[in-house]
Amino acid sequence: MDDNRHAQGHESGSVTPGGEDAEAPVPRPVLFAIGDIHGNYDALRSIISTLQSRHRIFTNAGLEALADHVTLVFTGDYVDRGPHAIKVLDYLARMKAKSGNRAVMLMGNHEAMSLASLGAMQGHSRMRPDLSTRVLAAWRHHELNGGRALYREIADTLEIEGSDDHVAMARAFLEEFGRGGRAGDLLRALELAYIHEFSGYSFLFSHGDVPRDSLRSRQSLEDVAMAFKGHVASQVGTVDWVSKYDEDLPGRELLWGRDYTDTDFARVTPEQEVSRAQEICDACGVDFIVAGHTITPDQRIRVYGGRIFHIDVGMVFTGEPTALMVSDAGISSVTKYGDELLVGF
Repeated sequence: MDDNRHAQGHESGSVTPGGEDAEAPVPRPVLFAIGDIHGNYDALRSIISTLQSRHRIFTNAGLEALADHVTLVFTGDYVDRGPHAIKVLDYLARMKAKSGNRAVMLMGNHEAMSLASLGAMQGHSRMRPDLSTRVLAAWRHHELNGGRALYREIADTLEIEGSDDHVAMARAFLEEFGRGGRAGDLLRALELAYIHEFSGYSFLFSHGDVPRDSLRSRQSLEDVAMAFKGHVASQVGTVDWVSKYDEDLPGRELLWGRDYTDTDFARVTPEQEVSRAQEICDACGVDFIVAGHTITPDQRIRVYGGRIFHIDVGMVFTGEPTALMVSDAGISSVTKYGDELLVGF
């Protein structure tokens, strides 16, 4: 888990009306976060274009190279449900390659689940007896959770004859996006959680909610995130991922957790919500927590007690993406239309 403090950008000169050189202001650090994309490439590009037009966060025309003063965090779930997951992965892979640590990409439960399903199918094609009992369960679980859209896209994009040939799709996808393919480096670098220090505040980013167990401590989160990173780097793109996902994936509950909505803030008063949000952040050793995974009821960023932010606004269903922005002015939501609303600090 990186504690990433970025430079504030490069100074550049300008010419005043009087003809004398003057230094342009040094850009102040700014942090953005985008929640679950689920294959809606058009919605992703619309919010990216809005952030570029309003805040000039990229330095190239392709909107892939982040400026030095910008950090952009994606909280996972890039695939399934929507029609263009491969385009999303391709774009994010280019951004990661050109932006390095300024582009932070977490794994969502849908990446983990799809890799388990596809790995199981590929393992089945190699007649692995130890995987045979898991193949149907993993594939069916994924299919019922939005996997059909990904299978169709794989067949179309990778030109596989017979859209029902799941073994061929699994093999092709893992070759393209696994160990050596075009987005393989991206998938193997996905993280479980990320902590960022900004203007004296600490932010924890995760896909799902931090569960109500021993993970709610700064040290536990850092330990499991480090173990997860090594596990993903060594296992993604191999047929062993399905068994490692089922049995040994560090922090797996953090990918699926919905403790905030189901338990922590169920049937509480506003005063209790503030107190509990503070308690959770204190336990995790941070000031604020940002998570995706659970769609907010009104497709707007949901704030719990001024401390915990749910940013999955269901963009695959509505096409109305919203980003979270952290700047010196505070924490704001930014819609694809450019509307900005202060929601924190």
